[in-house]
Amino acid sequence: MTLPVIRHHTGLESGGGATRVARLLAEGLVGIGHGTDLTFELAETGGTVTRPEDFGATLASETIPHLHCSGDWPALLGSLSEGRKTVITLHDCELFTGGCPHPLGCAALNNGCAPSCERDFPDADALKKEKYRLVHRLDTSLVSPSRWLARLAKSHLHLPVTIIPNGIPWPEHPPRRGEARQQLGINPSARVALFVAHGGEEAVYKHGGQWRGLWDKIKSRLPEALCFAVGGQTSEQEGDFIQWPYVERERLTLLMAAADVLLYPTRRTTIPWWCWRPWPKGCL
Repeated sequence: MTLPVIRHHTGLESGGGATRVARLLAEGLVGIGHGTDLTFELAETGGTVTRPEDFGATLASETIPHLHCSGDWPALLGSLSEGRKTVITLHDCELFTGGCPHPLGCAALNNGCAPSCERDFPDADALKKEKYRLVHRLDTSLVSPSRWLARLAKSHLHLPVTIIPNGIPWPEHPPRRGEARQQLGINPSARVALFVAHGGEEAVYKHGGQWRGLWDKIKSRLPEALCFAVGGQTSEQEGDFIQWPYVERERLTLLMAAADVLLYPTRRTTIPWWCWRPWPKGCL
């Protein structure tokens, strides 16, 4: 029996958690005999992009679209023919809000977005209703990595949601702390803290704006401590506070192995709490 082709679609070519999950799923599907490919709307390395409004026209009739994120959900959903079987994996709340990825306590969310959105999303209520209409126009299967996000999606989209936690590939032989520090040029006896989020200090949902304040408190108690803040746009150092931009997974793996503690003061995350693993061990 020939298995159907699955086409994953994301916003970014390589960066971000949604793209990471899409690529992992594509690799896994190939391993069990599915044909699969990936399209995206923004190419960080110069790849060929697919505009949301053109996505449906690129699909063969037997291909199943698996959508992860988009810069224009109405255009993407509207490009698909009515009644088409479509899988959507939720990575945030944007599919059922008036534009915000995470409502963060917005009082208007459960009563319909306000005509004048306090977060400055234009025509928020109309956009929310249009996305609802387009999701129900298709034969949609929704997937969430966490119960929290699934509960929100059910209450707003009125569709069943299957909970499938994001897979986390684990290296067979993680680098040892000493080896990682040697490769990164970190003193073997240093006490090392690590902040990491796509966007760095500008990552609103990961409390990037509070990183320095938290670091100051750590530094006051442990003057010898060293900190890496990873994921922003710049590479610079202020004393023992070192900023690195978005790094490739191999470098991030080394940083995690070298650190004593990962500091993750997230306001919202779709990672289920019971999926967290204590790597690296130890704490400040």
